Amino acid sequence: MRCDRCVLEREGGEGLSIEAFLEKLGACTACPLLESAETPEAVRALARRHKETARLVRKLGSKARQQQIDLGELTAEMQKYEARVAKLEAMHRASTRELQAQIELAMGQEAAMRAMSTPIIRVWEGVLALPVIGQLDRARAELILASLLTEIRDRGSSHAILDLTGVSEIDAATADHLLRISGAAQLLGTQVILTGLHGRVAQALVALDVDLSAVTAVGNVEDAIRFCMSARRRA
Repeated sequence: MRCDRCVLEREGGEGLSIEAFLEKLGACTACPLLESAETPEAVRALARRHKETARLVRKLGSKARQQQIDLGELTAEMQKYEARVAKLEAMHRASTRELQAQIELAMGQEAAMRAMSTPIIRVWEGVLALPVIGQLDRARAELILASLLTEIRDRGSSHAILDLTGVSEIDAATADHLLRISGAAQLLGTQVILTGLHGRVAQALVALDVDLSAVTAVGNVEDAIRFCMSARRRA
C-alpha cells in the first residue's frame, strides 16, 4: 500500500531530521517502492538492513534509558550512603570527644584519690606526718615515696612520721617498701619514725627478719612528736 506521504519522496521527507527520517523509514512495511518487483535487490537489502538497524537502535535506546534510570537510582543510593557515612563520622567525633572527656575526668579523679590516700600533714616545724591506711602495695609505696620526698625537699623537714595504725597486716614486700621510703628520706637528711605498729605487724616484721635498725619506732603519733621535739632541742 502506498503511503499518503512517503518519506522517500521529496514532499514526505523534506524538512525531517535525520533521526525522524530514519524512524519513519524503519516503520514502513510492505512499501511498494522498496519491495516491489521493480525495486533493485540492493535497495531491498538496504531497506532490510535499515529496519534491523532501527530495531537495534530502539533496543539500545531502551537499554540506555534503563541504564539512565539505574544510574539515577544508584546516585540516590550513593547520596544516602554518603549522608549515613557523614552522620556516623559526626557520631564518632562526638563519641571520641565524650570518651576523651571521661578519660580526663577519670584521670583527675584518680589523681585526687591518690592525693587523698597519701595526705602529708605538717604537725610541727620541720616535722611531717603521713598516715598509712589499708594495703601498702608497690604502686602506693612509690606514690607515698614521691609525695614525701617532694614535701621534704620543699619544706626542708628534719623528721617524717609514718603512722601505720591503719595497717593491719604486713608482708615482706610491704616491709621492703617501708625500708625504701625510710632510706630515701634519710638521704635527704630526714629521720623517719614509725608509729602505730600493731602486735601482729611487729611479729610479722620479726618473723620476716627485716633489718629496721635504721628506723625509729615509737608507740603513737604523740610519742613521735615528743621524740622530734626532743631531737630538735638537742640539735
